[in-house]
Amino acid sequence: MVRSFAHLPGRRRTAIALGAGVLAGSLALAGCSSSSPKGGGTIPPVNTAGASTASTTSASASGGASPKASAAPTALDAQALTDESIGYYVDFVPQGLDTTQTQALQGYLAYDRATWEAYRDLDGDLSAVEASTTGTALENYRKSYREAQESGGREVGTSRVTVNSVEMQSDSEAAVDVCSDQSQIKQVTESGKDVTQPDWRHTHSFLVSVKLTDGAWKVASLEKKGTDIC
Repeated sequence: MVRSFAHLPGRRRTAIALGAGVLAGSLALAGCSSSSPKGGGTIPPVNTAGASTASTTSASASGGASPKASAAPTALDAQALTDESIGYYVDFVPQGLDTTQTQALQGYLAYDRATWEAYRDLDGDLSAVEASTTGTALENYRKSYREAQESGGREVGTSRVTVNSVEMQSDSEAAVDVCSDQSQIKQVTESGKDVTQPDWRHTHSFLVSVKLTDGAWKVASLEKKGTDIC
């Protein structure tokens, strides 16, 4: 979830997102249960028009890119990407994306889910976050996560995301426009005390830079566009 940075406990995320830098030049899995590895599993195969089966099924939740991306339109299913068992909801994803755009979007969704689960569990396991995040975004998330651990406040509730568009900036970078709904998220201590601040629960609009790094699409930085505008 892109919590003000995609999961920085709402508030912390906001400050960090603003410091992530402006983008240069301008992804709950089906069949996944609460017992599956954190952030694990494969994003459901996309439906394609004219693309080979091999090219459409090769992209996984890590956002890995296939050797030759097809320009054939593809489709991801928002419902299949939702995982109610962990309170993660994908409300909308754009249709008609080509294979490269789809892989970049899968990379973003892998990040969004992983960061939500990490804040939700607060168990010190950042393996899924590290597999889907790079650069400034990863550095800032680690900092925010340490602060969350120190405060003892993990997140509960539901995280929702709407993906408005995926625009390629180059062969190795995409700009993903998203709306992160954090209005139903609370922060609670180990004893169950609600320590949520009133100004934390809002919807946040982000422009996310997703880059092809070491063969996988990973979130590199986030630019906050506004609060309660989506």
